[in-house]
Amino acid sequence: MTRFQAFLGVARAPFLILTPLCVLLGFAAAYALQAQGEPLHFNALNLILTLIGATAAHVAVNALNEWSDYRSGLDKLTQRTPFSGGSGTWFAQPELLGFALQVGLGALAVTVLCGLYLASVSGPALWGPGIVGVLIVVLYTDYINKRAWLCLIAPGTGFGLLMTLGSYYVASQQLTWEALAVSLPVFLLANNLLFLNQFPDTDADRQIGRHNIPIAMGKPRAAQIYAMTLVAVYGIMLFALMATDLPWGYALGLLPALAVLPLIRGVQRNAENIPALQAFMGMNVAVTLLTPGLSALGLFVQPWFFPLN
Repeated sequence: MTRFQAFLGVARAPFLILTPLCVLLGFAAAYALQAQGEPLHFNALNLILTLIGATAAHVAVNALNEWSDYRSGLDKLTQRTPFSGGSGTWFAQPELLGFALQVGLGALAVTVLCGLYLASVSGPALWGPGIVGVLIVVLYTDYINKRAWLCLIAPGTGFGLLMTLGSYYVASQQLTWEALAVSLPVFLLANNLLFLNQFPDTDADRQIGRHNIPIAMGKPRAAQIYAMTLVAVYGIMLFALMATDLPWGYALGLLPALAVLPLIRGVQRNAENIPALQAFMGMNVAVTLLTPGLSALGLFVQPWFFPLN
């Protein structure tokens, strides 16, 4: 295994797609509202550095999670699925374990540097969210994962309230109801993504002291929370279209709602049947990626074809 292959493993490269979608959604919302007269402080450098900083934060939390899970013995207890259980990188070459720590700390340093620059050009309002983001990266595996409700909301806080909302602020230098409206569905989707991916690992997680909602409440009740959260995603999006100034192009992100009922039924019926649940875990990943992706696409494209000025 080369260092590059090891990097892709500890970074969990296939799972990094959500990050640029969250950033682009924030910029897309600011761009679309600018077409309606809102200010836009856009430049390509800010977009690039926001993408780099956010992606580096995602790489950092993944790499530190890989490093900690192997050291705790969790990797030897879990039954890996395509969506959970870690990358398994260190079973091939455990002597490279220190490389995971280096990747994690290096990526975190990149995030901090990008954040410092963006705060210098966008204003001090980014300081608080930036500090929260760093704390989530550092504390996620060994602290947050041992506190059920904190574990539930931490992913959405990072992807929705920090990445999407923060990207909107970088592009517009203001916070609006529209910004909150586009970030809340991402908050809920990201929470649900990590939440459902915890189902296969409950026995292993319990053995090393983790305490998430599926462990605390049992998988059937956790499946009910998953269902309510997923319904709330599209309810908030519909409400946002009716109650705020978001352009109707945002409605493109409602298309994945067609999968809500079969997804909820599948999760509730197979909460304890992990082999059968994996198909719905994959569907959940698709819904989580398509919703912000299509929302961003609709917001970017609408002003081109249907100018609002």
